[in-house]
Amino acid sequence: MTIEERLEKLEGKLTAAKCRNRWMLVGAALLILGCLAIAATPGDKQTIRAQQFIVVDDQGRELAKLGATKERPALSLFDENGKPRLMLVATEKGPTLSLLDENGKPRLMLGAIKDGPGLVINDENDKPLVTLAATKGMPGLHLCAENGKSHLGLAVIKDGPLLGMDDENGNPRLVLGATKDGPSLTLLSSDQKLIWRAP
Repeated sequence: MTIEERLEKLEGKLTAAKCRNRWMLVGAALLILGCLAIAATPGDKQTIRAQQFIVVDDQGRELAKLGATKERPALSLFDENGKPRLMLVATEKGPTLSLLDENGKPRLMLGAIKDGPGLVINDENDKPLVTLAATKGMPGLHLCAENGKSHLGLAVIKDGPLLGMDDENGNPRLVLGATKDGPSLTLLSSDQKLIWRAP
């Protein structure tokens, strides 16, 4: 192993250790905040009240923030460049968790809203690629193209499962079903006119 390779390996280990230490600092700070909150609530009902808590590293850079925006509690975690990478928000419709890329674009969103839990995976242009929802009456999975339009959808309705294939505009062109009445296949034109159906 050359000196350059050894130095590169050592640099990788140092970077990984620095990242681990930073997340350990965030965890320790959140643990301390939790302990302070518990310690400040003895029998006389004392509490700590604040609009936000900010965790910083030894250089003053924000690593985590717990606060309220527009009366909505939110927790944010930041990377070494100060970019938000994780956001947990409690909205009126329900809690949502978002994982963001280095450009601040949400790439994965998980929510537990009134209609049911759901998962959305986006591309780098903030367009959905995969949508998984467990809504009441019609849970389903959708795979989308670059334009965000659904191309393949699988849903379960009251009568049974359905598989649909859509064109580039999101219009259904083929629908395959296995309902209580039996299997069926429907083909549609681009202007949504029936081409063929069986049975």
